[in-house]
Amino acid sequence: MSDYRDVFRKPETQNWFKAAMGMNITRDCLLHIVKEAIHEFYHTIRKEINRKHGILENAVCSQCHTPNVLPCDTDNKCCKYRKCAFHAIYKPQNCPSNNLCNDICTEIVENHRFRNRSKPKSFQGPTWVNTDACKWCVHSWQIAKCYLSKDGYKDVNQAEDTDFNGIVNVIYNCEFFQRYFAEDLTITENVCTKARDVGRDVRHAPSNAMTQQESDRAIDTLVALLQSLKHADHQAASKSAVDKLTQLKNNTLAITDEDVTKILEAFKESLTEEIKRILLDEKDKLVVTMENTGKSITAEIIKAGEEQIAIIKRTNEENSCIKSKRASKGLDSDQDPGRTGNDIAPGASIESPFARDSPLFKIKAWLIEQYQSNCVAPVSMLDPDIDVPLERIYVPPSINELKRGQEDRCGGIETDNTSRGEADVSCYKELLHRDGNQINTIYIQGDPGCGKTTFSTKLVLDWCNVHSENIISTKTNIPTMTTSSKETSKETHFSDLDALRDYTFLFFVSLRDYSGSMCNVSQMVEDAIKSNKLPWDDSVWEHKCIVLTDAADEWYHPDLSFPRPCDYACRCGKDRSMPLYLQRKNITNIITARPWKLANRRVSDSLTRMFQISGVANYQTLAENVINVLAEKDGILQKAQQSKCNDFLKKLKNKNMINLMTIPAICVQLVHQFYVGRLMEDSLCAIYMNMLDMHIAKGLHKLQIERF
Repeated sequence: MSDYRDVFRKPETQNWFKAAMGMNITRDCLLHIVKEAIHEFYHTIRKEINRKHGILENAVCSQCHTPNVLPCDTDNKCCKYRKCAFHAIYKPQNCPSNNLCNDICTEIVENHRFRNRSKPKSFQGPTWVNTDACKWCVHSWQIAKCYLSKDGYKDVNQAEDTDFNGIVNVIYNCEFFQRYFAEDLTITENVCTKARDVGRDVRHAPSNAMTQQESDRAIDTLVALLQSLKHADHQAASKSAVDKLTQLKNNTLAITDEDVTKILEAFKESLTEEIKRILLDEKDKLVVTMENTGKSITAEIIKAGEEQIAIIKRTNEENSCIKSKRASKGLDSDQDPGRTGNDIAPGASIESPFARDSPLFKIKAWLIEQYQSNCVAPVSMLDPDIDVPLERIYVPPSINELKRGQEDRCGGIETDNTSRGEADVSCYKELLHRDGNQINTIYIQGDPGCGKTTFSTKLVLDWCNVHSENIISTKTNIPTMTTSSKETSKETHFSDLDALRDYTFLFFVSLRDYSGSMCNVSQMVEDAIKSNKLPWDDSVWEHKCIVLTDAADEWYHPDLSFPRPCDYACRCGKDRSMPLYLQRKNITNIITARPWKLANRRVSDSLTRMFQISGVANYQTLAENVINVLAEKDGILQKAQQSKCNDFLKKLKNKNMINLMTIPAICVQLVHQFYVGRLMEDSLCAIYMNMLDMHIAKGLHKLQIERF
């Protein structure tokens, strides 16, 4: 092959190839330097341990695993709240070789650029899931892996298999390398951070295309990185690589078939690993979904013949139980069952329905644990493998109560979407009550991507927080943030968590999971509890409950044309557009859906309210939160994060696209496009095409994995 331009005929693709080739030349030069430096770093660590603790430099240990020498602390990214999978097998302990491995662990932290300087004993910073402490004393690259990101490097066990981005991250994240560079690597923008940006721009270049100016700028950045090397032993290799980069920029470098193949293989492997990682993350979710579907079908077949008998039996038992409890407590039949046994005082006796071993206690404890462990949010649909606790990116929505019109001839409600309440609903008390009275049914509608599910998830987490063991249950110690003053409620939306304290149970049901298979919401709740091997107690429904059902527009009634046992019964009646809800004074049903699903619903003025979510109240905060999470993943400092956010908002303002930012799903995707360098076009059509292109590309990549 005489010229790489015979393969890449488009000038933009040729420019991209030159930048990728430049990265490969730079990586080959830095590889030998980093290998030597990491070896020297290990010996420096051993000398420091010998000086501090007197442990001989030739002493070794191969018995300690990484969890053994790392304390279980949520500051460490590998350690999770409540149940830590990282320490499930190997528990923290002292190294049998005079704490040698513990001391190496400490030295690794002290040399990490992004360690927690405010907490000297913190082990935050290194990527502990990458490394194997058993090999620290015999394979120094295992120490280098502590300075790599967690994505794609866990199985890279030698320097030769590490890509350009990994080599640069080791140099930048490990402060030991400062001695090899003339430029100060502590400044926000330095030769390493600029080189890392080059790697990201090349990897995420749309259609593998770059302009001549972008390609030249990338090569100049790589030259500056190599020219910053100051160690005498590295000058010859650095000069040789700089000469090659100069020739590459001027189109005078001889590029062989092997060079072209090497570049394409490098990017193919990188892309393949990324797709594998996405599929592995989704594998568990798919398995759980398949298991739940199988259980649902099996249970439906087995229980179909017994359903009618079970319903009658359960109703009789429930009535008998309620009557006996009322009689024992001296209650008459007119008293509201929702007001009895709601909150048990901390000093409750063993006969209390919320005693530690009671079914009600176990159900509530399980609900809180499940909700708190599963309520995470993907930062962007364009990169679903990045998820964080919801609080990291959550911004309160704009919620208005819709005015009711006259019933139309179809029996539905004519809701005037252009005529809403004067002010946003800003607290849970306003949402759940009218004139001090509890509402029976609450509809929350909103267009796709406006934040219905996110708001529901936040409501669930707030209920968990107020009912967790670390929350004071007495109402005498209410935090300042829950004050009902008008001034505070405007500043902190939905901060009145005390309004949720009165609800003993909250059941969150994703109706899309039961679409076409089940039509009774209370049965959905009961089956979910029983499927997790917990005892069910019908007295749950005697307490004040919130039943929160999400995505009602994705639910449809089971197909009754499917062959079923002759005694199959459905109690939905003629209206099968919505599932059957338990209607009691002590139960509040909250239903989220898209507007078309609720268009013809009958709405009672006294028992029902309807709200509209129309996006976030503060899009600037949402954009800043998302950029901070993406930047932290790439190790970008706080000052640079704020700069990126300002640049993003300025760019949207110049393009007259600020109006799109109130829709959370679009806001997040615009931020992601900007962050990876794809927010270049000026038209809405081009931006939407970019979003579709990125979504389709991820789908195609998943299909390609099956061909390898």
